[in-house]
Amino acid sequence: MRADSERIHGGAEMIQLIHHIPGRARFRVPALKRNAPAARYLQQKLVESPGVRQVVASDVTATVLVECAPNRLPKHIAAEIRKALAEGTTEVLAAFAGAEVPQRAPEEMAHSPWHAMTGEAVLRRFGSDAQQGLSPAVVDERRFDHGSNTLPGTASRSLPAIWKSQITSLPVALTGA
Repeated sequence: MRADSERIHGGAEMIQLIHHIPGRARFRVPALKRNAPAARYLQQKLVESPGVRQVVASDVTATVLVECAPNRLPKHIAAEIRKALAEGTTEVLAAFAGAEVPQRAPEEMAHSPWHAMTGEAVLRRFGSDAQQGLSPAVVDERRFDHGSNTLPGTASRSLPAIWKSQITSLPVALTGA
């Protein structure tokens, strides 16, 4: 979902939701601009929040990328950002001036990209068996939750319709003229 114009206000600080999809949201946070300690502090505070998997805060672009549980709403994440910024006094931020903020270890994360995992870890994560695969009940449950594993079809066109669209196109008409 693209939400370029959606702004989340809170006190004097304005946080803009740039985009979000379930499990991922990017915010513009003007308070982070050229403020590396604030970016590191915010990153640390958000990664400690329940359901948050990974946070990347940039003082160069003044943006925060949050990977979280799919049920987390952007307005709740924005509220946590606002709260963390309100708690970040000068003394607190001074402690983050040169600190490196660790991310959660992959085994602590509720979700890691499947392509970065070993085959055994993928099988464990999805509750599958290398020989048998998923049980029919699990397949039905996951189809219900996530939808069918198919690409949407496209409407086919007849040969005369294709010819008509080619002949009536602007480049062809200009070339013919």
